[in-house]
Parts: sequence; C-alpha cells; structure tokens
Amino acid sequence: MPAKEKPKRVINLLPKDEFEVSTAGRVLKWAITTFRMIVISVEIVVVGSFLARFSFDAKNADLDHSLEQKSSYIASFSEFEREFKNIQAKAEVLTEYTASQNQRVPTITSIVSKIPGDIQLTSLRVTDEDINISGQTTSEQSISQLIVNLKKDELFTDIALTEIGTQRDTPFVKFSLKIEIKT
Repeated sequence: MPAKEKPKRVINLLPKDEFEVSTAGRVLKWAITTFRMIVISVEIVVVGSFLARFSFDAKNADLDHSLEQKSSYIASFSEFEREFKNIQAKAEVLTEYTASQNQRVPTITSIVSKIPGDIQLTSLRVTDEDINISGQTTSEQSISQLIVNLKKDELFTDIALTEIGTQRDTPFVKFSLKIEIKT
C-alpha cells in the first residue's frame, strides 16, 4: 500500500498585516469592496442611460416628424371644416324656416279657399304673428264677403281692413288686410 501522503503545507511568504485581521481592518475591507460594487453599479446605470438616450432621441425625432405631418394634414382640412360648418348653419336656418312655413300652409290654404272669385291678390306676406294681404277687386262687396268668410274661421283671432281705395285710371278697388293668426 502506498504510503500516506502528507498534507502539503502552504507557505505564505507575505506576512499578514495585523490590521487586516482586526475588526477595523475587516470593516474597512468590506466597505471598500461594497463601495466598489456600488460605484460599478452606478457606472452601469449611467452608461445604460447614456445609450438609452440615443434611442429616446430617435423616438422623439420620429414623434416630432409624425406630429408635424399630422398637423399639416389637419390644417389642410381647416378650409373644408369652415365651409362645412357654414353650410351646416345655413341648413339649420333653412330647416327652421321650412318648418315654420310648413306650419303656415294650412293657414294660407284656408285663406285662399275663402277668397271670392273676383278678387285678385297682389301680395301676401306671412310672419309668425300675422298675415298681410293686398289685392284688388271690382266691387266692395267682395272685400266685405272676404272679411266675413275669414271671421268665421277659428284659425284667425282678428281681421282688420288696413287700407282701401280706388285709382282714377282703373275700375279696381285696392285693399289691404291684416289677419292675426291664432297661436
């Protein structure tokens, strides 16, 4: 059996300093290695931030370019939008006007149905509160018949003859009526 090998002895020619073995020495050694790790970690974060800045700058430039393109795209539609809003406002006015006019159609139809045959209308003006009629006829009886016919209708609250007269050159009697509408 081979002889037992003797454990090798390690000879350290560099003597250990007593400071390294003391408590203060161990704390100092620990602090130096720990702070070294902290410094290295901070350097890694700083270098990472520095490198990340390049990608952030590129993204920022892309976003600025995209924003500029979209702004010019939106600006190109500003004229269209202004015109669209203008047309929309006109359409609202027209809708309100036609709605109010459509409410007056039965009223005007009622008036026209009550006009005697020998009366000619020269003008018809409709407002929200009243209707003004101007016309001419050959007899005053037709005017009085028209007024009587209109007074029988419940759509009207007041009928007033505002003007009546003749002209020298014509045989016609000209007249104007103001008819107040029941609201």
